[in-house]
Amino acid sequence: MKIRVKLVKELIREMNIKVKYFHNVPSLKQALNVNDMFAKAEGEFIVLLHDDDLLLPNALEDLYNCFVQNESIEVAFGKQYLMSESDVVDDKGSEVINNVFYRSG
Repeated sequence: MKIRVKLVKELIREMNIKVKYFHNVPSLKQALNVNDMFAKAEGEFIVLLHDDDLLLPNALEDLYNCFVQNESIEVAFGKQYLMSESDVVDDKGSEVINNVFYRSG
């Protein structure tokens, strides 16, 4: 069993939240994997994270508040920050990518 699969299963056992983990073999690749995930998802809110994504401390609360403040929205996106493997944020690159995808505020 790959180390990533082992780690995810260990985290699921230790966490006090409901997590469903699917490992597709062979890989579905990104687009089909995202479609598959949304088809299998249950619940009122869904957060999509890739294996190289991190959340800021208030990210889930901030996203949730978007829905509370405007009940007509169906999707909310947070800003994206480009970061090196040594945890250094690329401010200029982050600004460019957020502008390209109209993420502001």
